[in-house]
Amino acid sequence: MSLKLYGPARSRAFRCIWTLEELEMPFEHVHVDTSKSEHKSDEFLNKNPYGKVPVLETSDGHYLFESAAICLFLADLKPEVGLAPAAGSLNRAKMNQWLHFGLNELDAYLWVIARNEWFYGDKKSQEAIDQSKMMLEASLKVLTDHLAENNWLIGEDFTVADIIVGQTLFWATMLEIPLSDTLNAYISKCRDRDHFPNVKKYLPS
Repeated sequence: MSLKLYGPARSRAFRCIWTLEELEMPFEHVHVDTSKSEHKSDEFLNKNPYGKVPVLETSDGHYLFESAAICLFLADLKPEVGLAPAAGSLNRAKMNQWLHFGLNELDAYLWVIARNEWFYGDKKSQEAIDQSKMMLEASLKVLTDHLAENNWLIGEDFTVADIIVGQTLFWATMLEIPLSDTLNAYISKCRDRDHFPNVKKYLPS
C-alpha cells in the first residue's frame, strides 16, 4: 500500500510522520501551506471537508483525517512493531486511555492557549488562557505522577499513546508551559528514540 501524508511537519502531522518513521513505512509527504490557506482550497476540501491537516491518502483512493486515527491505522498495519497492542487486550485499553487523555486533557487546553496567544490579536481572552492553564496544571500533575513510576505510558512498551502525548508536550514547551523534571526527562527520552524524525527533512526547500 502506498501512502501520502498531507500537512506541514510543524503541525499535528508530525505525529503521523513520527509513527511512519517508527514503523519504517515508506510514504510521500506533501507540505500544505496553511499560512496561504492551502488547506481551505477546493482540492484539499475534497480530501478533508473540515479543512484541517493532517490527511492520509491511501493507494486505493481513501482519505483519513484526525491525527490519532491516522496513527492507530498505521500502527495496526504493522502489528509486529508493537506501536498498538492487540485489539481486546488490556494494554490496548490502557493505550487508548492515555491517547485520549493526551487529546482531551492536554491538547485541548494547549490549543485554547495557542489560539489566543498566536492568532486572536486584540480578541485574545486572558480569562480563557488562565482557565486552560489551571486545567492543564492538574492534567500535567497526573501525567507526572504516572511517568514517575513507568518507563512509557503503558509501562515498558512505547506506543502510539507516547507519540500523541510526547508531541503534545513538545507543543507545551513552545508555549512556555512549566513542566516537571519527570516530564522533561520523558520528552528527552522521546527525542532520543532511533526513529524520532528530523523535522527539517520534511520542511519545504
